[in-house]
Amino acid sequence: MTQSSFAASPAVAFFRLLKQYPWRWILPTILMTVLAVGYAFIRKPAWEASQAVLVRDDAFGFREGSGEFDSAEEMKKVEETLLEVVRTHDLLADVLRQVGPPEGTKPTESWPSEEDIVELREAIAVKPPKGFEFGSTEIFYITVEQSGSKRAVTVANAVFEQLKRHSQAIRNAKAQSLILELKQASDLVRADLNKATDRLATMEAKIGADLGELRAINVATSGSSSMQNVATQIRSERRRFEADLGNNEQLLAMLEAVQKDPKRLLDTPNRLLTSQPALRQLKDGLISAQLATARLQGTQTDDHPEVEAAREAEMAIRAHLRQELGAAIRSLKTDIKQNRRQIEILEARLADNTERQANLARQRAAYDILTDEVDHHVELLKQANEKLAQARAAEANAAEVSLIEPIGSPDPGIYPVGPSRAVIVVMGLAGGLFLGIGIVFLTAPHPSVPSSPFESKEPWSGAGKKPSMLDDYDITDPTRAYQGETASGDASQWHPVTTDRK
Repeated sequence: MTQSSFAASPAVAFFRLLKQYPWRWILPTILMTVLAVGYAFIRKPAWEASQAVLVRDDAFGFREGSGEFDSAEEMKKVEETLLEVVRTHDLLADVLRQVGPPEGTKPTESWPSEEDIVELREAIAVKPPKGFEFGSTEIFYITVEQSGSKRAVTVANAVFEQLKRHSQAIRNAKAQSLILELKQASDLVRADLNKATDRLATMEAKIGADLGELRAINVATSGSSSMQNVATQIRSERRRFEADLGNNEQLLAMLEAVQKDPKRLLDTPNRLLTSQPALRQLKDGLISAQLATARLQGTQTDDHPEVEAAREAEMAIRAHLRQELGAAIRSLKTDIKQNRRQIEILEARLADNTERQANLARQRAAYDILTDEVDHHVELLKQANEKLAQARAAEANAAEVSLIEPIGSPDPGIYPVGPSRAVIVVMGLAGGLFLGIGIVFLTAPHPSVPSSPFESKEPWSGAGKKPSMLDDYDITDPTRAYQGETASGDASQWHPVTTDRK
């Protein structure tokens, strides 16, 4: 016999054991198969229904927009929030109350129990679409596993309805909390605004008539204010009156000199006589008379009647000039007094204007701070009222508008979850067979084999009973094997055969 034949000997011996003890492996196989068949027909297959859900942005917030998420992180946060809401105790209890106990089960007063809620939590899963990570798409699936396809669909519908209701309740609660916070913030801002307004009103009452000027100074970004324009006009008028005063004083001095010496009238410049048109005419008439007298004296004698008439006309003009000089001097003195009075008034007005500007300059910083404070509180109050209005709108919409919508209806599929009945029977048959084989291997006695001549004290002569194939092979020691028969039919010597065990 070859070495490969000896290698197959353990399998042959093992099958002989199975043949020798058949019931030790047949009975477990039959028993496990029967149990598998019974379980396959008694067991209620589990069905899995999936409901696709589309979620919009702001599912738990109050931002306005197109409904698209700003980022993947925001989308993931919202969907994780939905996942936690689905697993809440209250939502699961509401789902079980809505669908009731399974068919064939009597409802109890404690329905649903804590065990029922735990089982439902383990049967519900929120999954992303295949090929996507959770939070990377606006669609996710609510998967429910139940004992029947109809109940799986019913529970999936109930889970979505309760998720929709609970998410709206969360939005409503957040809106109410935010409304309370914004209302308190609005009240605080309004109180601060009232205090700042009272301080500003007190300061404005203290400023009085210059309030408009102070407001114009704070509002104006460039250019001069009205008070500065008034001061400029006052200075301009004062310079004009000072110029008139100087001219009148100079003319008065000249007229007083002319009154003492009428001949000096001709030396008086015409610019000084602008305010005295009568004197100017008399001056012109006197010059004309003198020219006429001189012209006549050049052609006539001094006692000629025409010369004498010219002299009398010149003397009449001089007499009239003396009278007019007195009136002009008195008029100039009055004008000088008026000029000085006007200058004093203008200087007083300029001083008052300068003092008012200095007073406004001292109060400008405090007034600017108060107005900025009031404007700041007004802006804060405006923002708080806008947010409060948005929160109230969100609260109103929370009960009416849902930001999660179903896509289609729950799909239970055409096959239940888990192995079919045939697969269960085959698995039971295979399990019983392996169990029986193991029992045979553990309980059946192993065949005994004569010891090797190298191991026995007395070598085996080969005489006597011919060793069988089973006796010639020791399962526990494959190094000893039977080497065959001689040509005469006698058993040959038992020799140890060393096999390569690498």
